[in-house]
Amino acid sequence: SSFTLVGIGEFDKNTNDKHPVVVKIETGTNKDYFIGFNRAVGPNAQNVEADNEVTIVQVNGGNGLDYGQSYLKAHLLSDEVYTENHFANTGEPLSIKVNSIDLSTE
Repeated sequence: SSFTLVGIGEFDKNTNDKHPVVVKIETGTNKDYFIGFNRAVGPNAQNVEADNEVTIVQVNGGNGLDYGQSYLKAHLLSDEVYTENHFANTGEPLSIKVNSIDLSTE
């Protein structure tokens, strides 16, 4: 599937388009993945890593609903791909590709 993300710092400018700030990939385990756009404006203007990149974070416990340790698995620019082999113990890969990054604010 494909979707357009918006950074938290620009969410108020894109509410009419209903773009998500974060997308959860449910694994059926307590180690879910979250995809977001780390737009370096507003509250995120002082980022120290992955400015204006798509981030992939895995939580270890809590199913993303409670506190759990999280790990930055990847940060991607346009045309980059992250692949998790043996996704959720299925033996199948999960690939996440960033088609493009648009830094203009409409």
